[in-house]
Amino acid sequence: MGLHFIFNGVRQEEPGVIATLQENTTQLERVVQGFGWSLNEPGVEVMYRSPVDIYIDEWAYELLDTVRRTGARRVLIDSLIDLRSGGVDGTRFREFIYSLMQRFAKLGVSTMLTFEIADLFGAERLSGDAVSPLSDNVVLLSYLRDEGLLKRTMTVVKTRASRHDPAVRQFVIGPHGIVLE
Repeated sequence: MGLHFIFNGVRQEEPGVIATLQENTTQLERVVQGFGWSLNEPGVEVMYRSPVDIYIDEWAYELLDTVRRTGARRVLIDSLIDLRSGGVDGTRFREFIYSLMQRFAKLGVSTMLTFEIADLFGAERLSGDAVSPLSDNVVLLSYLRDEGLLKRTMTVVKTRASRHDPAVRQFVIGPHGIVLE
C-alpha cells in the first residue's frame, strides 16, 4: 500500500521518498519489480537505515533534507515500530512524530506511516504510543479466516473531518497491485 502511495504519486508528478527501516534497497527493488516499477524511476528516492543504528533526531533531519533536496510531495515511513526502537521513551516519541508531521504539513508533503500491530486477526488498539490521534486517516490491514483460507482485509478506521465507510473489505495483491473485492 505504501509503495502504491509513492509510485502513484510519481505518476502524478509528485516525487516521493521511501524512508525504510524494513527492507534494504536490494530487497525493496525485488518487491517493486513485482509490480513493474523500479527504484531508479525519476521522482523516487529511497532512504534506507538500519533500525539497529538509528538516532531518530539525526534520521529526521536527514529525511527533511532529502525531502527538500528532491522536492518530494509524498513520504512513506516504514515503519514506526522500527523508528520507535531508536531508544526514546513514549512521550518523547509522540512529540517527535508530532513535530515531524507538522514540518511535513508546512512543506505541503503528504505522509504515510506504517505501524505493525501484533494481532494477526484483529486489534484491540491501534498503537501503544498514541500515534493514532496524530493521524488524519487510519487504515487497518488485517487477515480474515474463511473456509480454511487466510484473506486480506482493509478497513478505514478513521478519516479526520470527513465521513468514511468503516466496512471491512477484502483485497488481493496481484501484478497490478492492490485490488479491492
